[in-house]
Amino acid sequence: MYVFFMAAGFGTRLYPLTEYFPKPLLPVRGKPILDWFIDDIENDASVYVIVTNHKFAKVYENHFKKKGYFIVTVDDGMTKNETRRGTIRDISYVLDKNMLWSDDILIIEPNALYDFSMRGFLDYVKAKGTSCTMRYWEEDEEKLRHSGVSVVDRDDLLTGYEVNPSHPKSHWASVPIYYFKARDARRIHEFTDMRKKRGMDLDDVGNLIEFLRKRVPMHSMEMPGKRYEIMDRESYVKTMWEYEGIEHRFIRDTRHIIQYVEYFDEDEWEIKRPLGMQKKMAAREKRRQEKLAMLEGQRNLREETGENDL
Repeated sequence: MYVFFMAAGFGTRLYPLTEYFPKPLLPVRGKPILDWFIDDIENDASVYVIVTNHKFAKVYENHFKKKGYFIVTVDDGMTKNETRRGTIRDISYVLDKNMLWSDDILIIEPNALYDFSMRGFLDYVKAKGTSCTMRYWEEDEEKLRHSGVSVVDRDDLLTGYEVNPSHPKSHWASVPIYYFKARDARRIHEFTDMRKKRGMDLDDVGNLIEFLRKRVPMHSMEMPGKRYEIMDRESYVKTMWEYEGIEHRFIRDTRHIIQYVEYFDEDEWEIKRPLGMQKKMAAREKRRQEKLAMLEGQRNLREETGENDL
């Protein structure tokens, strides 16, 4: 498997933080956004690639050298936001330049953080045996009109996909994480050639999803946790306050998957905490109460010994 981190944007909405520094390297809980993904799926792929622009290519190379990561940095040559290639062109560019057509591809756009491991998605792909996407339930129809929207059957098979629909056919919004089987990735050129001939947009991966799902079976996994989108300074600060790291809800052990299913309350949509996370939250509250009790005991001891009068 190849892993492509698509990071060729210029992060203009986060200026001045990203004027000379790429958004995926901004820290959250003491770790760069990108590193959360790398550490999560380390050793799961044969090749790791980051696709970036000419402005930030050296910044990434220096970061990987310092961290000891073996990741191929691909510079798409772009220097301005107005002339950037777009995701599909960049994917095609990397595949052609590096001849990476022989294996499956996991594509991640590191513009958000997730509180669950990507290994669960890899397990899902293995079970389905098809190219796959990820989706989450979005109540706000206005947000759906600016998203990729999935339509699925009871087995998660993609039966429809729309990009920025004026009248969404479902509330399943797409997450910018995609897995393409090698046989399907080789059809990207077919897609780009068709769009070029018709004078159509190539930028959105959603258009590729719609193209492929009409020709091959594709499935979509429901996101098993929360997504922390980082689009501007306000959302970045919010993420820094709220993000607590990755809960390994899905690992390669069916007992943990069974735990997740057994402890899902269908009557309470907000409660999606597996047993492991429930225990962690309970332990955290217990430690908090013990600390409060200790502080109270110390205060009482000082009062008894008259230390407060000194």
